[in-house]
Amino acid sequence: MTGETHRFTKQYKPKGLLFKNKKQAMVGENPNGFDIVEGSRKLRSLKGLSNREAARRKKQGLVNKSPDFTEKKIRHILMKNIFSLFNMLYFTVAAGLLAVKSYKDLLFLGVTFLNMIIGIVQEIRAKKLLEKLSLVGSQVETVVRDGKVTKTHFNELVMDDIVILRASQQVMADCIVRYGHVEVNEAMVTGESECVTKKIGDVLISGSFIVSDLCYAQVVNVGAENYINKMTADAKKYKKYDSEMIKAIRLVVKSLSFVIIPLGAMLFYSQYGSSHDLLETTTKTATAVLSMIPEGFVLLTSVALMTGAIRLSREKVLIQELYGLETLSKIDVICLDKTGTITENDLKLLAVESCSSQLSLKLIDVIIANMVNGLADVTNQTFCSLKAYILQKGINTKTFWKVKNAVRFSSQKKWSGVTFEKFGTFVMGAPEIVLKEKYGKYKEKIEGWMNDGNRVIALVGSKQELITGKNLIGEISPIAIFVFHNALRTNAGMMISLLQERGAKIKILSGDNPLTVSQIAKKAGVAGSDRYIDASNIPNSQRLTDVADKYTVFGRLKPDQKRDLIKFFKEKQKVAMIGDGVNDVLALKEADCGVSFADASPPAKHVSQVILMEGDISLLSNVIIEGQRILNNIQRAGAMFLSKTGFSVLLTIILTFWHKHGYPFSPRHLTLVNAFTIGIPSFILSFEESKEVATGKFLTNIITKAIPGAITMVIGIISTYLCSGIFELTHAETLTLCVFIVAFLNLSLLHRISYPMDKLRKRLWYAMIVGFVATATIFKNWLNLTYSIRLAVIFLVWSVISLLVFKSLFKLTPKIEKFAEKWES
Repeated sequence: MTGETHRFTKQYKPKGLLFKNKKQAMVGENPNGFDIVEGSRKLRSLKGLSNREAARRKKQGLVNKSPDFTEKKIRHILMKNIFSLFNMLYFTVAAGLLAVKSYKDLLFLGVTFLNMIIGIVQEIRAKKLLEKLSLVGSQVETVVRDGKVTKTHFNELVMDDIVILRASQQVMADCIVRYGHVEVNEAMVTGESECVTKKIGDVLISGSFIVSDLCYAQVVNVGAENYINKMTADAKKYKKYDSEMIKAIRLVVKSLSFVIIPLGAMLFYSQYGSSHDLLETTTKTATAVLSMIPEGFVLLTSVALMTGAIRLSREKVLIQELYGLETLSKIDVICLDKTGTITENDLKLLAVESCSSQLSLKLIDVIIANMVNGLADVTNQTFCSLKAYILQKGINTKTFWKVKNAVRFSSQKKWSGVTFEKFGTFVMGAPEIVLKEKYGKYKEKIEGWMNDGNRVIALVGSKQELITGKNLIGEISPIAIFVFHNALRTNAGMMISLLQERGAKIKILSGDNPLTVSQIAKKAGVAGSDRYIDASNIPNSQRLTDVADKYTVFGRLKPDQKRDLIKFFKEKQKVAMIGDGVNDVLALKEADCGVSFADASPPAKHVSQVILMEGDISLLSNVIIEGQRILNNIQRAGAMFLSKTGFSVLLTIILTFWHKHGYPFSPRHLTLVNAFTIGIPSFILSFEESKEVATGKFLTNIITKAIPGAITMVIGIISTYLCSGIFELTHAETLTLCVFIVAFLNLSLLHRISYPMDKLRKRLWYAMIVGFVATATIFKNWLNLTYSIRLAVIFLVWSVISLLVFKSLFKLTPKIEKFAEKWES
């Protein structure tokens, strides 16, 4: 290295605008004082719309309000909770019972309406709370009104507004560029990941993202007329995230919808044909149909997920996609960006070293000041750090160099530059890219800085004029090397350690130099951080994925390469992506679950399912633990609900062809049994803390536990029927025995799936036993139950036998698991 060196020990932060002259101080606002000459007659010079004109357009409905902001959301919640498939079955059964005046058996409607109310209240409450929280991280637009630059929310834009769009912003309404030029990524809309340049007169499609540069654009479509709304919906809904849990629940509901009605009709026909008693047949059929419906399972799942989202919102974690909670709890691979994810966004400038004996550091400072002024890239952290450095040093220039052309930084190019009319071209970027063949001369020094985990940027000069959208070519002259440092995010090391302890593999996907990234990863405790690769040396994505399993750190990645790596990892594993920049958007969207931060770029937040509002990556552990708690608790509850459903389906099939005996229960009996053995315990256990790592498939886990209980209950009921003649049991005694056997086996299943039994679970289990027995005794006349010592002895014997059968069937769970996996697939 030649020339002078600056070294710094503190971080420089901007204290205001870089330049005092107002015409030159509008960094990123209006650097050249242009006039808007096209568009609406109402737009004159820089005034844009007046506030009065904007208000008039609002009244006319010409406002950028997305269809998703309408009250249809509330109506949708009401319709979904009231007119669900299961509720329609409930109402049909209730109509049948009313027709035969069996009023005592309508007790189940109370539970049905309670479930509906809970579901509606919880969803509306969650919706309002999460929407309120989401406003913290939602995109705010910079617009020109009455000649002044002001801020407004994106859904407050009106037709003909002049919007100032910068790098990292999402285009929230169809616009036409009226001044400037920008590089745009339209992958979220068109699927093409290559950036395109938009100049004056070109259309900016809503849903696309500004990658670099700045422009003033006129809004030409709003709300439902926007291109992206005509396609489907806003950017948050481009990808439908179907979790394993929701797929399993849908499969259960779909399967039952094909079973319940035909079975109910067959049972009614069979029972009525043997008894010719309309009242009894209707009651028994109603009971069978009600018992086949896992009425609380779907509700419990929704309530548990929404409650989890609300709990996390209090810790400043925004869950934009509820099923992201489940996905994160089962993640195998965590992919992280470096800057803004493992490290803070703020850069510390550690040193400036001159590469030229002909240029003093003072002159280099003047070049930097003019580049910062010419690029006006307020979204680029490197330039923000350089701006702070210039301010701290108090560098003043009376007249700034006139800019002929400027190309802002993008993750595709890895450099930015400015061509000045009288002073030539200056380019700043990744050393190995901008220094070209001269990189070898400075390699040892640069890699020495990188070995300490620093970011290194090179400044070069060139006589060639920059052309927007073209690669850097021609001869260059090295000018200076800038050394920056990113501090690790608070608790990043602790979070990575926790993830690795849970068995997750960590992969670092970065656009920075792989050596720098490797050292940062090492400091953060990433296992295998010494295995790194420079993606710029790999000719294509296919070759990159061929070696993906060998490396932990990937440097110099382009956005589409990040996406391709995520896609490759997803082939065999569940993958999460944590990122914050525009260059992470494609990867965040491709991942099974995307995680971002409140200070991330708007497009990154738009496509993420989880946003850590405090910027503390350790909050991710709370999300994972919450997801595991919900998943484990719902699996336990699901086993109880499906055991009851399976029992009723099997019993109905048997009794349809066994005309001698009718269905043993009435709705009131199953309401009692279900309340104390399934409903109350599953609801309470759904809020229990659980840090167990969720393993296996969701539906397989449920079915494996549900089938033994269902079969044992059927065997118990059929055995009771068969032995009722031997013991000369009355109808009331047979009914009582059936009710208590089903309750006993349900409580046995509750005990089994709650293992190991801690204090809470033991107390709950004993409370349910006492509650059931007490209620059955107090209301025995209303339930048509009878008690005697003889019946108690028979029940004890039957209980012991049933318990032995129950335990024996549980030993067959490996075979049941194989069956369940085939059915689920």
